[in-house]
Amino acid sequence: MKIRHKAKKTATGFPDWVPRIFTTAVQHQQAGRLAEARDLLVHLLERVPHHTDSMYFLASIAAQSGDLSLAADLLRQAIALEPRKAPYFVLLGNVLQREEQLDDSAVCYRQALLLDPDSSDAHYNLGNTLERQSRFLDATRHFEKAVALRPDFVEAQNNLGKIYHTAGRLADAAQCLEFARALAPTAMPVHLNLGNVYMAQARLDDALGCFDRCVELAPEYAQIHNNRGNVLRQLGRIEESLDAYGQAIGLAPQVPEFYVNLAHSFQAQGRMAEALASFRHVLTLSPDEPSVHGAALFTFHYDPATTPQSLLDEHRCWGDRFGTPLARQAKPFPNPRDPERRLRVGYVSSDFRQHPVAMFTGPVLAAHDRSRFDVYCYSGTSRPDSWTQKIQRAADHWQPSAGLSDLELAEHIEADGIDILIDLSGHTAGNRLLAFARKPAPIQASWLGYFNTTGLEAVDYLVVDSVVAPPEESAPFVEQPLRLEGCYLCYQLPEYAPPRAPAPALKKDGVTFGCFNALSKITPEVVACWSDILRRAPLSRIVLRNQVLSDPASRERCLAGFERHGIERSRVDLLSAAPHAELLGFYSQIDLALDPFPYNGGTTTCEALAMGVPVVTLRGDRFVSRVGATILTHAGYPELIAGTPDAYAATAVTLAGDVQRLAELRTELAERIPQSRLCDDAGFTRGLESAYREAWRRWCDAA
Repeated sequence: MKIRHKAKKTATGFPDWVPRIFTTAVQHQQAGRLAEARDLLVHLLERVPHHTDSMYFLASIAAQSGDLSLAADLLRQAIALEPRKAPYFVLLGNVLQREEQLDDSAVCYRQALLLDPDSSDAHYNLGNTLERQSRFLDATRHFEKAVALRPDFVEAQNNLGKIYHTAGRLADAAQCLEFARALAPTAMPVHLNLGNVYMAQARLDDALGCFDRCVELAPEYAQIHNNRGNVLRQLGRIEESLDAYGQAIGLAPQVPEFYVNLAHSFQAQGRMAEALASFRHVLTLSPDEPSVHGAALFTFHYDPATTPQSLLDEHRCWGDRFGTPLARQAKPFPNPRDPERRLRVGYVSSDFRQHPVAMFTGPVLAAHDRSRFDVYCYSGTSRPDSWTQKIQRAADHWQPSAGLSDLELAEHIEADGIDILIDLSGHTAGNRLLAFARKPAPIQASWLGYFNTTGLEAVDYLVVDSVVAPPEESAPFVEQPLRLEGCYLCYQLPEYAPPRAPAPALKKDGVTFGCFNALSKITPEVVACWSDILRRAPLSRIVLRNQVLSDPASRERCLAGFERHGIERSRVDLLSAAPHAELLGFYSQIDLALDPFPYNGGTTTCEALAMGVPVVTLRGDRFVSRVGATILTHAGYPELIAGTPDAYAATAVTLAGDVQRLAELRTELAERIPQSRLCDDAGFTRGLESAYREAWRRWCDAA
């Protein structure tokens, strides 16, 4: 008779051979020998069907191999048998996250945290899901908890740094990512994200160092080359940025972002035909990406061939595609419909810093009648400065919004009970139009930061005046025009502006023309017109000044453009950017400013006039081409507005031939501009408030 020896059982109740096989399988998996690990686990489960840890690890192998359905089935079986193990829920959450089942994945992570509140993996992965759901504040809290529980958790430190960056907490972001870099010096994503933070902090050389290190670690990763291009563009090294974008596109030719940035570099050099071609190509690659489409809309304004109707069609297309799906459902606003009560007005911008938006809005916010308006500002700036402080002091309520998703921002605005919400960005960088698309306030309007319709049905009004949008014309906007009686903007010269100087032509032969606008506005048609002026005023010269002109290749392109029209290089001075006070002071060297077209200057025109320099402008057929006309009209100098390029050139040449008149204009401007309607911030604000009130009354009457 044979005696059978029973296998010994462990404390878990399984035979003693089970942990040995299981441990071997785990070792195979950790070494990357997935097939060997899978075979052992399958064999084990055939013998011991209820061994849930084997199910868990087999699910992990299935997930690694891309079989997410099998992974989910195995994990659900394991959880049904053993519902008290947090790692099972974490892995199931990861599988569901990869399948875009974000709500279900969040449920799994929360269950894991009920079982183990100190699971850093559960906090980290829940943070990832919440971030993808645009719940940035909640995501941040879970990333913070993950790194508090496990400071050496590199991935969590990396993602916390990224989300701090998004929120504008740049110092905190840099601290996280620098710590992660110290923990994992060869982790390319950490260097990449740290470079992005340094770039946001204007530590451009440090950013370039990070991206160069990324190239050493992973030269085949296209995003690195794209980000190198971004920092090189900010450094003014435009030709090098174009090379970097070219490398990115060569590695990943289907990524829309790379073509957008390539277009921005072309645009910076004034190569608008190439920029526009790049944008049109990117729209074929990514017709469903709102930021890409919005960047293209902005750039289309530089194209002389576009028409007001084609621009309207493009903007309406953007609104229909991206705004309409987010439209507010049938939900009444709780705002009391009292036509004369004190109103809550909210201003939304990422440009409450040294930026034209802050320069134009600051005096208005300070001048608001507090007995009738309660002012809220939602600021998305990540680099606050002294201008930010001025805006903040002028507001009754200040809400940093960089860390809020569009959904979260809309919820916050609605919770604040805003009556009239003002977009100050349009389709410029950092806009929050997808928050406006959700209609968080009963009345919404766009003002100042853009020069055309938003394309959104959810935005009720576009603030304009009778010069940029004459009542007798059909307004090419989705919104209703909200016309102000005077100019649609007002201006105050900064207190640090230097004293005004006499006309330089009084002390030398010939006049000096000038333009301090971006090269993107100086199209071939503009260069041809300016060259004609220079030929007809033979002793004159022209000065152009902007950041891109520090780049040798960009300078060469600009000089060659004038040279093709017979203008000697010695008559064209190209200067790089300067601190704002210095830039204003340089108007002492300019006799007559030339406004570009079809994309007029705005801030530059106001600054020139306030510094005593007359400006010649060409009035076009659309908002962006009439900004110079409305500024000069309300400054009291309509004679400097031309209706055709020939008349524009003739006006400039006539003034260049009359130095005495230029000198008189300079004296007049210095005296009259500060007293003009253009600079009457109190009067302007009363007019803006009247327009707001009328819009509010209409909403109340529509009940």
